[in-house]
Amino acid sequence: MIKKRSCLGRASSKAPRRKPAATPPKPTATAPEPGEASGESDV
Repeated sequence: MIKKRSCLGRASSKAPRRKPAATPPKPTATAPEPGEASGESDV
């Protein structure tokens, strides 16, 4: 039971943390300044 609880806690902490981190960078690099996104993509 302790092992299952540890797995749930870890998966829950990784899911919410990864979603917000991968969501803002995508719209932020393509919505705000398209020039910056092109330069970063080229590099």
